[in-house]
Order: sequence, then structure tokens, then C-alpha cells
Amino acid sequence: MSAAVELAPKCPVCLLALGQDHRMCYFEGVRTGAWNSSSEWMEECRKTAQEMAGVEPAAPAALPAPSTTVRKCGVCRQPGHNRKKCPQTAAAPAAAADAPPPPPPETWVKLPGKSYTFPPGRYYFGDICYPLQSDASEWYDKVWGGEFNYDEGIFQKGAITMAVFRTAYGDGGYPGSDGHEYSVDAGVIGFVPVSMFSETEFLAGYTSGPGRIIDYKTKVKFTTDGFGHFTVAPVPFGGGQHIEIRTAGCDEDEDEY
Repeated sequence: MSAAVELAPKCPVCLLALGQDHRMCYFEGVRTGAWNSSSEWMEECRKTAQEMAGVEPAAPAALPAPSTTVRKCGVCRQPGHNRKKCPQTAAAPAAAADAPPPPPPETWVKLPGKSYTFPPGRYYFGDICYPLQSDASEWYDKVWGGEFNYDEGIFQKGAITMAVFRTAYGDGGYPGSDGHEYSVDAGVIGFVPVSMFSETEFLAGYTSGPGRIIDYKTKVKFTTDGFGHFTVAPVPFGGGQHIEIRTAGCDEDEDEY
């Protein structure tokens, strides 16, 4: 009879010969100590492999202690709320709204934009050359011409604010929505407080008035689109005269400016 062939011992799990590469064989991993932990779904397999390999079962890993970190607000650093619900965040816009406006400038400055809301008062609406050049005021040539090169815009110094912008076609006569014809000789229309000139001298020089002097008991907003359309309107609307002057597309004879 032929001698019995001695077979190499095999792994009872993957049936590969012991000593070979068992790859994912859990039994061999436990036997060699290469694997020390496993996920929950392999727990029974781990125990079986430990028993077959003669390895004492490992004590279950201790669960991490619950976190004691207290989350705090990113604004006030206090617990119990986040930055969106922080009282300081809610109070900030209210505080900004209640804050007093910045003091007006002490020298003439040009403000941005093409509109401005003036306080209640008495104002001139029309070509500003008539009232300002009829007076000994230095604003027209020294300030507006010398410092701003007769540029259009909104200008302010202290409590005084004035607006002046160019018409669409320069000089001419432009009808207003109030029925008044506004004469223009400097190519501009503006809104000026009467405190900037002598009202008596202006009215004595212009009996009919190239522009109009108007009293507003409420705030009044001057607006232009930058293309020759001018509006003054009380705020709130309906509290005084609302006047519009459209210098673009006017049928009157105008000179080129």
C-alpha cells in the first residue's frame, strides 16, 4: 500500500494552509495578533476566532466619556443661544437706528447722489445764478466756481445744503408742472435755501422771478435723474407743492449749452 500523504494543516476558517497569506481571514489575524478590534457586525466572528486560536477574549473597548464642552454664543460668549439669537445682535440695529446723525461738515463738501431731503423751510427753485449773483454772496464764483469748477451736485456746509444740476439743453425757458416758466441763463436748475442770498435784493431785481421761492412746512425732497428732469416734493407726499420741470424734449426754443 502506498504511504499516506500528510496534508498540511489548514485554517479552520478560510481553509488556506497555515502560513500562507490569509488576507482577510479573521482567525489568522487573531492568532497572530494583527487584529485587535472589530466592528459590531463582526463581533461573533471575533469571539469564535479567539476561541479556535486559544486567545483570551479581549475586554470590550470602553466608550468615550460624554463631552462636557458647553457651546457658547459667538458674539457675547454666553451659553444658551447662538449668534443669531444673541440679544446683542438684535440690539445692534436698534442702536444704530437710534444713533444721532454725524455732524455736518464745517467746510463745503460735495455729497454723493442726485437727491436730498431738505428740512422744512423757505427755498428757491430755479436757475441759481439769479439769486446768488444778485447778492454779495461769495458762494457762486468763489466756492462753487473756485472749489468745485461749477460742477453739478449736492453741496453742504454746516446746516446749509444746496443742490444744482445741469439742464438737458442748457439755457432757455422751461415750463414747470405748476404753470411757471423757469428761465435758465447758466444752464442749471437748483434748489437753494433763501438764507444763502438776500431775498429782498433778488425780488427787487426780478419782478416776475426766473425761479420761485416756496415755503415748505414739512421736509422736502429734491430729485433729478441726471438727464434734465427735476422734482421737488414734500415729505410726506401731499404736504405742500409738488413741482416737476422737464428740460429734455421741451418744445420751447433753447440755446445750445
